[in-house]
Amino acid sequence: MSDSSSTLAASLPPPPPERTDFPGWLPPMLVKELRQGLRTRGFVTTLVVFQVALVLLFIWSLNAGAMGDRFAMRSGSGIFWTVLCCLLLGITPLRGMASLREELDARTIDLLILTRLTPWRIVSGKWVSLMAQAALLTVSMLPYAVVRYFFGAVDIVSDLVLIAILYGSCGVLTAASLCLAGLPKLLRGLVIPGAIILVITFMNVMSFAGRSSLADSAWWTTAQVVFNGGLLVWLLLLLAMRWFAPPSLSTSGRVRGIGLLTVAGTPLFAFANEHQAVLQLGIGVWAFAVVCLVELSDMRLPMPAHVRPWWRRGFFGKATGVFALPGWPSGVCFAAIGLALIAGMMLVVSAVAREITPFAWFYPLWLAVLGWCGLVFPVLLMSFVPLPRAAAMVVYVLLQGVIGFFAAISGANWVLQGNRSLEAVLESVALVLPGSSFWLTLAGGKSWSSWDGPHTSQGVVLCLLIAAVVWRSRRYWRAARAAGVAENET
Repeated sequence: MSDSSSTLAASLPPPPPERTDFPGWLPPMLVKELRQGLRTRGFVTTLVVFQVALVLLFIWSLNAGAMGDRFAMRSGSGIFWTVLCCLLLGITPLRGMASLREELDARTIDLLILTRLTPWRIVSGKWVSLMAQAALLTVSMLPYAVVRYFFGAVDIVSDLVLIAILYGSCGVLTAASLCLAGLPKLLRGLVIPGAIILVITFMNVMSFAGRSSLADSAWWTTAQVVFNGGLLVWLLLLLAMRWFAPPSLSTSGRVRGIGLLTVAGTPLFAFANEHQAVLQLGIGVWAFAVVCLVELSDMRLPMPAHVRPWWRRGFFGKATGVFALPGWPSGVCFAAIGLALIAGMMLVVSAVAREITPFAWFYPLWLAVLGWCGLVFPVLLMSFVPLPRAAAMVVYVLLQGVIGFFAAISGANWVLQGNRSLEAVLESVALVLPGSSFWLTLAGGKSWSSWDGPHTSQGVVLCLLIAAVVWRSRRYWRAARAAGVAENET
């Protein structure tokens, strides 16, 4: 009997082990980042220190509030929002920048590239991991929000909406920190003061949050925030990929598509009201400017791996590739399409505002032409001295700053001498710095009559710029055509 029972016990399968690890359906990069992130000293210290500090401060404020001290109760509420802003808008983005920078310096990310993990899965896994850790920190703060509700008579719905806004802002700032992680140390140091100013500004807004309920915001405003926030996170993560992606991988098509999609969303929000459409157009112009900064600073020649996906799609694929290949000559073509789209959206906004006049049709189109000249002129100068990616972006920004400086001087001269000197100032500046012509025309607006202005001199500059761009981009298009011909032969 004992022998049969022992044999039966031996034949039974062992009990399943307790699951103490992450489930197998989670992405491997997310599991790796969560394992590392949750065990780091920075995360554990942040969680413990802020919890202890909040417990002590809330005990003090509640005791003082029980004695009738209203200032102590308001101080407890301010401490809660201050801690939450520091966690979500400060510590989490800085941790993301530091983690990616460490892997870039240690070259450990190159080993991940050798696996089946794509650069997109790597950077998105890092971002999702950081957002999961931020969610854990946020959930750990919710009991203090409930305590404020019972003892301070606050609006819990408004608090939850504000926490959601903070969490969304954390997602955007975390994606931006990953995007900036590949910059040199000096440039990264310049970003930190800007982040601190942003955090302080947001905290000042929080102090006035009790005067209005954000939970009652319009549906269109919420949709606009979600739409632009999602596109911005997508754009920043694509730009973060470029610091470690192999040279054969091109993200230019997707990056430029996001810039156009942000501008193209203007008619969607024009159904709400004119202000929503103007706001969306402004956001789209800023997104388009960022994309142009990145794409026009790319001095690479196209590789066969860049040309092959477009060349295989026939005539329409080749035509699309002209605007989607990496490199500044293709970026110049993209800038022309984007500015034409912006001019069209300006006409849409004018139609919504019922301000369509003959000059209203001409002004956006001419601004697009001058804007193209302003974007291309610094790139044309940079094409004579090839620079690394980060240095090229810095030089491009500096050249645009010089152009804006001369525009400011000329504009001041116009203001001092009166409106009659605007045409003379525009003509003189347009012959020297085409970008300044755009800014002065934008500043002058509709103050000069419908068809007046230095259009002849600006047209000459436009023709010269087009000829110079065609001349300087010959090598680029020859390389693209050679790569396409090689694809056809194979």
